[in-house]
Amino acid sequence: MSAPKTYRFPGTVYYFDDVRGFGFARTNHSDSHVMIHHTVIDMFGHRMLCQGQKIFMDFVVHETDGKPAYRATRVDPEWMDPVEAYDYIAETMKREAKGQPEAETAEP
Repeated sequence: MSAPKTYRFPGTVYYFDDVRGFGFARTNHSDSHVMIHHTVIDMFGHRMLCQGQKIFMDFVVHETDGKPAYRATRVDPEWMDPVEAYDYIAETMKREAKGQPEAETAEP
């Protein structure tokens, strides 16, 4: 059995659960959903991503029940202002506490 081929594409985070330590992103070249575990995020300190954050990711494709499954092996987040990240997390926690849905992210 040969080793799976690794791909590198830019993408956008559409979900990341900071408590559970995993999330998903879409690649910019297709609608492929790539699973991201916090251990593959290339940064110091608490590894987290925010919805709508732009990233570069290395990922492998595995066959699962005849369907492709995508798993990130390395994620390089674009630099994000720490104050903006904190504000985003605080607003998200307030919405979740009130039972409100997540805010829509606008495409640039």
